[in-house]
Amino acid sequence: MTHRDIKPQNILIHQPGYPEDSSESVEVRLADFGLVKACPHTIVQMSRIAGTTGYIAPEIALAQLVGGSVSYYKADVWSLGRTLRTLLGVHIKGPQGSDTRIVECIDRISLRMIAEDPESRPSPTAILEELLSLQSV
Repeated sequence: MTHRDIKPQNILIHQPGYPEDSSESVEVRLADFGLVKACPHTIVQMSRIAGTTGYIAPEIALAQLVGGSVSYYKADVWSLGRTLRTLLGVHIKGPQGSDTRIVECIDRISLRMIAEDPESRPSPTAILEELLSLQSV
């Protein structure tokens, strides 16, 4: 399955007990499955452009203009990378005192996710492993 509309507005974050008890785990969920499509992880033929301007992978916009096929799987990675960069920008301008190592790591990951060449983008598994490694930072 591919989401095809990953953006900050479709990310739900919930921390049970917050602000009284911030010791519980944070839950992050993806919402708005209106554009979800059952696609193999391989390249599929474009039928119409789907997504939100600013979060649509460049190859999708290009395929819409000149025709062709795209990997929605890799396009979702790009959209998530753009979302992380947007959220990272908000964080950098937000509360002070954050761990700069975590911010720098997320910055590096998100830059790889928005690589122009879809084949250069990391897999979701690699992204998850790198993000989970931040717990030990």
